[in-house]
Amino acid sequence: MDKNDYVAALEKAISDKYGSEASRDIRYFWDSDKEKEYKRQLKELAKKSLEQGRNKEQIEKNGYLLLKKNRKSELYSNCPLCSIRTQTVFDDIKVEKYECCQHCFVDFVEHREERWTTGWRPDKEAITLALKRRKKNV
Repeated sequence: MDKNDYVAALEKAISDKYGSEASRDIRYFWDSDKEKEYKRQLKELAKKSLEQGRNKEQIEKNGYLLLKKNRKSELYSNCPLCSIRTQTVFDDIKVEKYECCQHCFVDFVEHREERWTTGWRPDKEAITLALKRRKKNV
């Protein structure tokens, strides 16, 4: 079987299993309205990024220009739920949106966002068990 036949067979198998839309190229779903919205979002993101850069205090030290951390990023040095130090951008994003780190999000929030947004939080015992499970898997 040559490469083209293999690709065609693979696309057919995907279509049969998941529907015809699953095997289509993403450009099939793109139109001028989506392009305009995408460009608008890019401009908004660039504007926010530029404003954040302006809000950071610059310090010169030993001939190097350093940016002082802004106060907001220091607020989230530990997860509000498990008290583990946040380490990644994903942690910061989850803390900002769900008030927990990425691990706690997976353990307690993922697929249960509705319950979480209504105010439910795990008890200390559940958090302790999750921490033990994490340590065991590391």
